[in-house]
Amino acid sequence: MSRFFARFLILVAWVVCATSATGNPCTIESLRARHPDFCESRWRSRPLTPAQTTELFHEVRSLMRELILQGRSPNQLTDQEASLLSRIETTELGSFTQCGTGTTAINASYRGNEHRVTLCDNLRRLPIPALVGMIGHEIGHSADSCQCQTPHLHTGARERLQIPPAQLRRMSNGGDLAQDLQRGTGSLHIVSHALLGQDRLWQDWAREGKVEVRGIAMPLSEYPLNGIRMCLANQAGLMTASTSPQLARSRDDHGCNSMGDYETMADVWGAYALEKYFERHPELQGTAALGMFENRKHELCSPKGYPETERKLAEIWMSRPATARALGCEPASQHRCLDRLPFRGPATAPSPATAINPPCEEAGPRSQDRTGLDVRWLRGFLNTSPGGN
Repeated sequence: MSRFFARFLILVAWVVCATSATGNPCTIESLRARHPDFCESRWRSRPLTPAQTTELFHEVRSLMRELILQGRSPNQLTDQEASLLSRIETTELGSFTQCGTGTTAINASYRGNEHRVTLCDNLRRLPIPALVGMIGHEIGHSADSCQCQTPHLHTGARERLQIPPAQLRRMSNGGDLAQDLQRGTGSLHIVSHALLGQDRLWQDWAREGKVEVRGIAMPLSEYPLNGIRMCLANQAGLMTASTSPQLARSRDDHGCNSMGDYETMADVWGAYALEKYFERHPELQGTAALGMFENRKHELCSPKGYPETERKLAEIWMSRPATARALGCEPASQHRCLDRLPFRGPATAPSPATAINPPCEEAGPRSQDRTGLDVRWLRGFLNTSPGGN
């Protein structure tokens, strides 16, 4: 067989693959069209037991650990990677709480001063993919773009750390932020925000034996996921959510002041965790995979429409290849920000057989013609003259 004919066959395979991708994109609109029952309830008739939910939590946390390690040992990580690993692998599952009914019961939270994830009890009835995504999101808050800027402080008894009243007054002039922190009811990001630049406070805690510093603080310029963060902010425009009024009255620190920033980065962690879960559980395909949207049905199936939610799902959650395969579609992300995963396994020299990416696995920014097809890979064939046998 001539080399030209072999290239022709590969080109045909690439065109088929590319056209199938553009004809079956991973968008909510496409999924609703393909699945008339998309908006039907997929809540479990029998909830997971607390023990089963705890086991699932540990599995998701383990998958996130594997994501960072990439086959390396912990001592091969950079200081920044080791800090993220410490935050994630020591996050614990707290108690299940009664949160009411309806959409208010579809909630979870991460409390930084306790380093715990709390789940509404009703979440145990969610389909597994939705629950995995929510757990990954909440664990991800321990290593999001706000929390990473403060040291990872560990207390063995998970005691709530109290900030001295005098320092509270200096930080917030006695406003709502001070009251929330003093009561220990402030959210993770209010607590983290108050600690930014307050090195003496946590150093005193460490000297007094109240905390153990297990992970370094890092500026956003050193945050391993900052490349993804900047892509989502500047190219995809996904960090435009409103700012917390309490934080706005305190300081103007990037990463903490915008809820769209740290919530989006928690989504990134959740999306990676869900992808790895689909890889480990290939039986979750098609209709079963659609369960990942159950906690968002109040938006996705509302006559009002929530285009920003749909865009975030396409750019983050459905942009991962294993998740797309489980849903039976092709990633439709225009910017492919999550392809910039910073964690790399042990370096290995590429073999000649794998030096060229196969069709539909092109890495990096895509060149597109007017039809939207990736044509960069194609140009090598168009510029190659027919050869001999």
